[in-house]
Amino acid sequence: MQVTVQMHPPRERKPGELPPEPSESFLSKAWQKIALRPEEGWTTFVLLAGVIYSAVWSIQVVNWVSGLGVLTWTTAAGLVLGFIAAKQRFVPRLLVHAVMMAVGVYFAFWQVATTVYGGSQSGLWVHATTWLRKALTPNADTNDDVMFLLFLGVLSFILAYVSVWLVARTRRPWLVTLATAIVLLINLSYAPDGNLIYLTIFLLSGLLLLVRFNLSEAYRQWRRRSLRYTADLGWDFMVAGMLFSVGILVLGWLLPPAGTNPALSSVWNSSSNPWSAVQQLFTRLFQVNNGPGYGAYFSNRLQLTGSVDLPNFTVLTYTTQAPGQYLIAVTQDYFDGHAWTSTNNTTKVFDAGQHLDDPSVDVKTIEQTIHLVNPPAGNPSQYLFAATQPVSFSVPSTATQDISGYTSWYVRGQLTSGEQYTALSDISTASENTLRQVPFPQEAKNSSNPLYYFPQDVVDRYTQIPNDLKGQAGDAVYQLAQQWTQGDTNMYDMAMSLENHLHTDYTYSQHNPDPPADQDAVAWFLLNSKTGFCTYFASAMVIMARMLGIPARVASGYTNGALQGHTSTWEVKGTDAHTWAQLYFAGYGWINFEPSAGFNDFVRPVDTATPTGTDTPNEGDTPPPTKVRTPSPGTGPNPGSTTPTPTPQNDQQVHLLLGVGGLLAVLLLLFGATSIWWRRLFRGLSPVAQTFGRVTLLAGWAGIKPKRTQTPFEYVETLQEHFPGQAAPLQRLGELYVHERWGATGAGAGVREELRQLWTRLRSGLVRAVIRRPSLNPLAWFQRRDTRGRRGRR
Repeated sequence: MQVTVQMHPPRERKPGELPPEPSESFLSKAWQKIALRPEEGWTTFVLLAGVIYSAVWSIQVVNWVSGLGVLTWTTAAGLVLGFIAAKQRFVPRLLVHAVMMAVGVYFAFWQVATTVYGGSQSGLWVHATTWLRKALTPNADTNDDVMFLLFLGVLSFILAYVSVWLVARTRRPWLVTLATAIVLLINLSYAPDGNLIYLTIFLLSGLLLLVRFNLSEAYRQWRRRSLRYTADLGWDFMVAGMLFSVGILVLGWLLPPAGTNPALSSVWNSSSNPWSAVQQLFTRLFQVNNGPGYGAYFSNRLQLTGSVDLPNFTVLTYTTQAPGQYLIAVTQDYFDGHAWTSTNNTTKVFDAGQHLDDPSVDVKTIEQTIHLVNPPAGNPSQYLFAATQPVSFSVPSTATQDISGYTSWYVRGQLTSGEQYTALSDISTASENTLRQVPFPQEAKNSSNPLYYFPQDVVDRYTQIPNDLKGQAGDAVYQLAQQWTQGDTNMYDMAMSLENHLHTDYTYSQHNPDPPADQDAVAWFLLNSKTGFCTYFASAMVIMARMLGIPARVASGYTNGALQGHTSTWEVKGTDAHTWAQLYFAGYGWINFEPSAGFNDFVRPVDTATPTGTDTPNEGDTPPPTKVRTPSPGTGPNPGSTTPTPTPQNDQQVHLLLGVGGLLAVLLLLFGATSIWWRRLFRGLSPVAQTFGRVTLLAGWAGIKPKRTQTPFEYVETLQEHFPGQAAPLQRLGELYVHERWGATGAGAGVREELRQLWTRLRSGLVRAVIRRPSLNPLAWFQRRDTRGRRGRR
C-alpha cells in the first residue's frame, strides 16, 4: 500500500512583506506581563535609589526625632513595591495603588511599633488614636515624637513609591529630581555644617539618572525602528554624562556664593505665603521638641526628655552694648516632677517703646538690636528676646508678671524674617560681696529694711517642691544639697557650691534615655543617671536651691551666640537654645547662674566699688570644644584676656589652599576616570584591533575621520598625507590590521611588542594634532579667522 504525501511549496512573500511572527502561547504572553525585567536597565534604578536615599539621609542627619533608622527600610519598601506596581500589567492602576499604599502604610506602622513599642502594634494604635483626638481639639498639646516618626516613615515610602512609578510608567524622571530636591534642600537648611555630601550624591545621581533614562529611551526608539548600535555605546554615554556632571559640580563649587535677594526673601517668609501656612499647621500638629523645632520653638511648658537635637540654622543676629548676655524669652516656676510650667501670672500689654517697671537696684540699662533670620515660634505666642531683664521693646508687646517681676515676653502680632526690633534691658552690676549680704527669706521676714523685704507669696511660689520629692527620693536629694553646701553661710555661696558640684560631678550629653515615668526626673538625674543636657542641670540646681530655702526658677532662651568675624554683630543659631537657673536676691532681682557642665560661670565684679559689668560670654547649648566662640576682649571667662582671631590674609590663604586642593582632587578624579575609560574602550578586541581603533579615534578627534567608502589601506594613505613623518609605522599598522581581519593566517602571535612600539611612535603626533585642531585651540581659531579676514579685504 502506497501512501502519497503531497508537499506544498511555501508561499512566496510579496516584496516588502515581513515574515510571520511565531505564535505565542497563553503562558508566554502571561509571563511577559508579570516578568519584572526593567526595560530601562538596572543602572537606571540604582541611580534612582541614590536620588531618593540622598533625601532620606538628609532627614536622618538632621535627626528630627529618635528612631529615624526606620526610614531606610520604609524607603526600600517603597522602591520595591513601586517597581512591582510599575512593571505588572494584570491589575488596574487604581486598585494596585490602593493595595500598595495600604501595604506601605502598614509596613511603616509595623516598623515604628517595633522601634518604639518593641513590636506591640496595639500600643502604637492606642497612641495614634489618642494623638488624633488631641489634633482635632483646638489648643491641645500635640507634642508627639512617635507620631512624627510615623509621619516620616509613611512619607519616605510614598516618596520612593511615586518616584519609581514616575520613572518606570509615566516616563518623567525630571519630576522625581524636582520633588526630591525640595525635600533635600528643606532638610539641609536645618542640618549641621559639613553635610553637603548628600547634596553631591543627589546631583551626581540625578544628572546621571537623566542621562541614563534618555539613553534607554533612545534604545527603545532604535529597537522599534530596527536600527543598529554598538554594544559599548552605553558605556561611552555614561562616561560623558559622568564628566559633564562632575564639571557642573566643580563649576558650582568655584562660583562665588550669591547673597539673599531681599524681595524674594520677604515674599517667601511672608505670613500670607502658603508655605508659611503649611509650617504653622505642621508646628501645631507635631511641635517636635527633640528636633529642629526645639531650636525655633519655645513654650510655657518645658519637658524633661531623654534626648535633644538642636538645628544648626541661624535664628537671629543682634548688636549689643554689653557682649556676653544670654537672651531670655520665658521662665517657669512650677515643677510636677517631669515638666516645668508657668502658673498664676497676670498679663500686661505694652505699646512700642513703653517702659516696663523694674524695682531692682545696682543695674545698668543696655540696648540691643535683634534682626530676625528664622523667627522662633512659640506657645502661646511668638516670644521676644532680650538680655536678663527686658524693660522696653520697640514693637508692641505683652508680658506676663508676678510679684517678683516679669516672667515672659512675647510680641503682639507676628514678626517675620528680615524684621528687627530694639530692646532695652536692665542688667545687674551687683558684685559677689554685695550678693553675699542678702539674707535668706526666713531671716528677712521681720526686717524693716526694704532691701530685706521679701513678699511671702514669692517665697511660697519659688520654693515649691513636687510631691515626688516629698518622700525617700526627696530626702536623698536634700541630703545631697546639704552635703554640697556644708560650711556656706549665705545664699550666693550656696548657689556657687551647687553650680560647681554640677559642673564637676555630672556629665553633659544631648542623647540620654528617657527618665522613668514613675520617678521624679530631677532625682533620677541626680542619684542615678548623672548624665543629661541643660534642662536637667538647670532643674537640678533650682530644686536643690528651693530645698535650701532659696527662691529659684528656670529660664529659657538663647546663649549669647558667636561673634561674626570682625564685625560687631553676634549670630545666634538653633544650637544656642539653652536653659539655665535664676535665683532671686531681695532688692537685686533675678540673678543668672550657669549649672550645666562644660559651660563657663557668669563672672561678676568682686567689689562693689568697681562694677565693671555682669555676665560673660558663655557657650551655646553644645559644650566646648564642639563650637569655637570669639568673645570680645575682656568679656571672656578670664577678664582682660583676648582671643586671637584670624586675619583676612590668613583667611584668604586658607581658602586658596582649600581651593587648590579641591581642584587637584577633581583633576585626579577626572584623570582616573579617563584612564579607566580609555583602557576599557576597545575591550574584547585583539591587540591589533585595539591599536588600530585608538589611532582611528585620535585621528577622528583631530578632524581626520574615516569615510565609509574607504578601505583600511585607503584610510592609512589619508593619514600618511597628514603625517608624512610617520608614514612607515602607519603602513605597518595597516598591514597588521588587514592581515588579521582578512588574511588566511591572521596577524600571528608575538606582535604585542611591535604594536607597543608602533603606538609609542604614533601617539605623540596624533595628540599634538588633536590639540592644534581649531575647534579645541581658541588661539588657532582666531588666527584662522584673522587670515580669512585679510584674504577677504584683499
